[in-house]
Amino acid sequence: MMLYVLQHFEEVLQVSEEFLELPLGHLEAMIAQDELNVKQEEMVFEAIVRWIGHAPENRRKHIAVLLSKVRMGLMSPDYFMTDVRNNALVLESEACSDIVINAMKVIFDLHMEEPASSELVNQLTRPRLPYEILLAIGGWSVSNPTNEIEAYDARADCWVNVAPMYERRCYVSVAVLDGLIYAIGGFNGYGRLKTAYNPLNDTWHDIRSMINPRSNFGIEVTSNVNSAEIAVFEVSH
Repeated sequence: MMLYVLQHFEEVLQVSEEFLELPLGHLEAMIAQDELNVKQEEMVFEAIVRWIGHAPENRRKHIAVLLSKVRMGLMSPDYFMTDVRNNALVLESEACSDIVINAMKVIFDLHMEEPASSELVNQLTRPRLPYEILLAIGGWSVSNPTNEIEAYDARADCWVNVAPMYERRCYVSVAVLDGLIYAIGGFNGYGRLKTAYNPLNDTWHDIRSMINPRSNFGIEVTSNVNSAEIAVFEVSH
C-alpha cells in the first residue's frame, strides 16, 4: 500500500479520502521518502495543509514535524514566501519559526548561487526521484559502442548515470511497457541483444531473444483491452 501511494501520490490526493485518515506516523514517513512521486514540492506542503484541515483541532500541533520533512529548497521562492511562510498554521507554531528561518537562508543562498554544503542544505534541496526522466541509452562513445545510460532530471536540471546495460551497443531500439524500459536489438558485433530496465530499483535483466538479430529498426507498443505487446518493424532507407 505504501509503495502504491508513493508512486501515485498526486492521484491519491485527488481521489482518495483515505489519505485524510492517515495516522501522523504514516504521513510523516511517506513525505520523508526520496521515492515520493511529485512533480513539484509545493504539492507536499499542500497535502500537509489538507491533512491538518481534515481535523484541525487535533492535528494543527503536528505542523512543525511535518513541515520539517518538506524539501523547501525545491520550491519556488515566491511560493515559499507567500504560501508557506505566511500560512496561518505555520505562523501560529513557535516550532516552525526556526524551520522557516533556516529554509529562508538556504533558499536565499541557492538563488544567490552561493550554496553552502551542510546537512541542512542537503535535506532541504535533495531531489526526490524524478516524476519524469529522459534516458540516453547506449550509442557510440569514442568510436566504440557503449553500455552507458544517462538520465536527465528536468526538475533538478542535471544528468546522472544509472545502471549500465550488460552489453555495449549502438543502434538500439527502446520502448516503455508496464513501467519497464525495454532495450531491444542494436549492434555490438555479435549476439542478439535484449534487456529490460526497471527504473524503480535501477536494475537491468535479460528478456527472451528475438528470433533474428537486428539493429537500426523501429518498435512500438501496441495494446488492446486484454494485453499489450511490443511490435518490431523494419526501417527502410
